[in-house]
Amino acid sequence: MTVTFRLLLIWIAASAVAFVIQLNWMSATYTPEGFVPVGNDAFYHARRIIDTARDPAGFYEFDSRIHAPEGSLLVWPWGYDFAMGMGLRAGASMGLAGDPMKFLAYVPPFAVLITIALVIAIARALGLSLFATFLLALCVALSPLTQGLHGIGSIDHHFAEYMVILALMASALSWMRNPDSAGAAAATAAVLGAGPAVHNGLFVLQVLLVATVAFLWARGQRLPGRTTSIFGMVLTGLTLAILLPSLPFRLGLFDFYLLSWFHLYVACGTAIVMSMLARTRATARAAVGLALLAVLLAVPLIGDALMAGSFVGKEAVALEHIKEAQSLWSHIQERGVSGVARIYSSLIYLAPIVWLACAYALFKVRDRRLVMVCIHALLTVPLMFAQFRFQYYGSLALYLPMLVLADRVSVNSQRRTWLIAAACLLGVAYYPAVRSGLAGRMELGNDVYYGMTRLAMPALAEACREEPGIVLARSNEGHYIRYHTECSVISNNFLLTEQHFEAVRRVGRMFDMSPQQLLDSGFPVKYVFVRARGVIQLNENGSTGLVRPDQAPVVSDTLTDALLWGDPALVPPSFKLLKEVKVPGGAYQYARIWKIDRPGAAAKRLTRSPASSPGT
Repeated sequence: MTVTFRLLLIWIAASAVAFVIQLNWMSATYTPEGFVPVGNDAFYHARRIIDTARDPAGFYEFDSRIHAPEGSLLVWPWGYDFAMGMGLRAGASMGLAGDPMKFLAYVPPFAVLITIALVIAIARALGLSLFATFLLALCVALSPLTQGLHGIGSIDHHFAEYMVILALMASALSWMRNPDSAGAAAATAAVLGAGPAVHNGLFVLQVLLVATVAFLWARGQRLPGRTTSIFGMVLTGLTLAILLPSLPFRLGLFDFYLLSWFHLYVACGTAIVMSMLARTRATARAAVGLALLAVLLAVPLIGDALMAGSFVGKEAVALEHIKEAQSLWSHIQERGVSGVARIYSSLIYLAPIVWLACAYALFKVRDRRLVMVCIHALLTVPLMFAQFRFQYYGSLALYLPMLVLADRVSVNSQRRTWLIAAACLLGVAYYPAVRSGLAGRMELGNDVYYGMTRLAMPALAEACREEPGIVLARSNEGHYIRYHTECSVISNNFLLTEQHFEAVRRVGRMFDMSPQQLLDSGFPVKYVFVRARGVIQLNENGSTGLVRPDQAPVVSDTLTDALLWGDPALVPPSFKLLKEVKVPGGAYQYARIWKIDRPGAAAKRLTRSPASSPGT
């Protein structure tokens, strides 16, 4: 068999394993009534994607129905949702998307085939043996982190981000392997240029490449000026191309959390620094000059850097309650050592050793590719430890450096002992996670409360069709309401800008009001959605259950006390009860939806933007 045919067999085998595992999240997305998104943010993605598929011309980057009444620009760029919308539209034209959400739900597990192909490309760029390539592909296929990204129904953009990161590693390692390759240089630039269209934050991948090239420059291993020039032209040109459709760019904004002039500035800065590194010899004087240039280029970015640091450091209190923003230590405290191993695999506990080994090896290895592998681990493992949402930046570092070392030693000794030992270690490290991932049942929407929350949505959706308005609800329900109804919400789980946090604070102040105080505030709320919080408890055997009726109102506030736990007859007459949902078994109420009819004057109506046409 040829090497190409063997690689094809590896791709087929690993992809089959990965695909089957991703389907194990079926309980999180499937209901007899139809499929639902998995993950809070996925509900907003689904709404925007389905809206786009129905009317591509109405694709919106400003949504008047969030952060009401003023609305806001979306912090997610256009690329991912628009591409998914066009894919859904194409699927519908071929008769494959009778249920739009079902079509979308299957995109992430099918995309894992591309992920496995990219991992194999990384292995080939590193020159790994076929056995090591197979082990690397299996590591990704079996990883619980892959399952979290590519699980069926997980249409959040994170799986696409992960593929961009893998594509960068594959293309950049190919460039490091053959520095004179114009194609590899252009491919690396294309990935970096297009990446921010998937997520604004992917501009940081340019730091990984610049850090690698700068380290090599300091050791006298400069990249050729010709291919570096090609890299710079493709990077700036493609960055400009993905910026032209971006509303924040056309508005002249300069913010890292929006696809804006910030990204063009960073791309130009990267191209300039890469060109200088290629054309300047490594001397002390040149190092000082390059350092000054880097400082000057960084001055306009200081404000954004401080804001990004605040986000990574979770200085915003609201982020502390978002699971994906929690640190590894927080997860250990909440889930225990074994629980964290089921999320990351036990390799997470070897990550500090891998990080130290990469720091040591960085000054020993001469191969450009190995330098990049080490720098990748050094930069991304701390990110992964800081917040769970950054795991796709650093997950490759959990096993790639180990496999590269084992493969190099095995090749040099002409014995597979080290690779076999690595395979055994990986098997032991992955077993708890794989067993849990295959045996565990996921909650619908990956939210223990969503299964009950969605029971109230049809009544709210019907009311919003007849009379749209603003719904007062906690931020965690914002995306659910936006997905299921045609109403507007005050806050949601977009938590990045001051406007976002002020919306959360505004909702908090309103929930601290009595019903009469809410009326007197004059805020144009049309509907109020209140639900029980803290009523689901984790039992010792790992199952979940409901708290006793006398414990149900413990986690509450003034407005919920009156509108959920209080006697409806005592509520001001302007409040009309539309729907009540009980917990399973009917022991007590879970949620209530109220409509506010102010005597003498109707609540202010929002002006509907044509860019936010109803979707689901």
